[in-house]
Amino acid sequence: MIDQKKLPRALKAIQGIIIQARFMTQQNEDSQRIAALLDSAEYLPGLLIDKDDKTSEFSEFLAGIGEQFPNCRYIIDEFSQSHE
Repeated sequence: MIDQKKLPRALKAIQGIIIQARFMTQQNEDSQRIAALLDSAEYLPGLLIDKDDKTSEFSEFLAGIGEQFPNCRYIIDEFSQSHE
């Protein structure tokens, strides 16, 4: 699980990764690179349903995606924003 206040942002982050992967296909980017991004997206829902708090791990994993895929950095920024 992750902090319930961050859950909507987490779902939006996963959605953003999928949207970015679709954009990459439209730009004819390398299929292996697209697959790597989608592999990352596939891992994230498991963190949402884990019985232990995985908020930090979710955030760190997103940061890793941002390093590997610079076009996804906005997703990490949106997730990390204050949850007022």
